[in-house]
Amino acid sequence: MWLPTKLYERLPLWWIVVGLVFMLSALYLGLDYGAAYGYLALGVACSVFGLLITLWRVNHRNSNATDNQSSPDDTAAN
Repeated sequence: MWLPTKLYERLPLWWIVVGLVFMLSALYLGLDYGAAYGYLALGVACSVFGLLITLWRVNHRNSNATDNQSSPDDTAAN
């Protein structure tokens, strides 16, 4: 499945925002309300998922950048 670049780059941020909205909703409802714990758990899961995607992308881009910076002498020796 292909996504436009603008949407693809912003998806982790949206996951984090949705997670924060769920967590704030849980706090707004109060922990006396039974569904608040579900909202809180879902909010934490969404936020962690957004952060993980961001970290995976940063690590992948850094590893590709270091692979592309090898000198021509290194590639000729192999």
